[in-house]
This record gives sequence, C-alpha cells and structure tokens, in this order.
Amino acid sequence: MEQVQIIVMLTQKKENGKEKCYPYWSDVEQTSFRLGKFQITTTNIEKFPHYVKSTLVLTDGTEATQTVIHFNFTAWPDHDVPKNTSEFVSFVLEVRQCQREFHENSLQNGHKLSQPRPIVVHCNWEGLSAIAWSTSAFRSLTRIKLFQFRP
Repeated sequence: MEQVQIIVMLTQKKENGKEKCYPYWSDVEQTSFRLGKFQITTTNIEKFPHYVKSTLVLTDGTEATQTVIHFNFTAWPDHDVPKNTSEFVSFVLEVRQCQREFHENSLQNGHKLSQPRPIVVHCNWEGLSAIAWSTSAFRSLTRIKLFQFRP
C-alpha cells in the first residue's frame, strides 16, 4: 500500500442530482466498503459546518493496514466558487494541521521522513475546466505561508 495519509475531496458525491464522484467509502461509521482487493472501513465521522472529516482504515488482504483521514469540503458549489472564503481557508488550515500531526507522529515512531507525506486532492470527474479552480485554490493555499500580523 502507498503511504498516503490524507485525502481531500473538493466535490460532493452528487450535485444537482448528478453523480460527481464514485463513493469509495461509507458514510456510516463502523461499516466497510470493498473496492477490488481493498477493504475500506469508516471508523469515525466528524461533521463540521463546511466539511466532513472521516477516518478510514484500509486493508489490502494482507496484514498491512493504513489509516487515512478523508476531508470532504462541502461548501464548494458546482461550477461556482464558495461564497465565504474564510471557510475554505479554515478548511485548508485544518488539513495542514492534520498533516503536521501525522508527520510528527511518524518522527516520534522512528520514521525518518524529511517532509510530510503528500496529500491526495481530487474533485469531480466532469472535466478539467470544472475542477481546476477548486484544486488549484487548495494547492495554492497549502503552499502559502500564513503569517499572523500583530498591530
């Protein structure tokens, strides 16, 4: 298994009655979903006003398991932009904090990682023009150093 620890989804499974993303995880805690050789179990779901954070445990038929945090930003409208940018910025900060925690835990457990593992970011499958804005915005914000200015 690859060592991805965070998946960011910037779309809904369905929008305007149209399927936008294959449901590769369960929306119900303690239930599993099989996808090829992988079993994906949703162990925890936390709902926030503009996103859902789910903990998924993946197994591949061997002894190996992988915990993945799945972030689903729910306030990005189809073919539009969010009305409230502060919601998106706070979402990005939450994802970055989770990535930092994973990295710190890896270092404490003796792994010698020079930098955090990559984040998988995906949108819908309707074509690049429909998805480029949300993915580009997320990627750009994760690259920006956010400073606190004190008066």
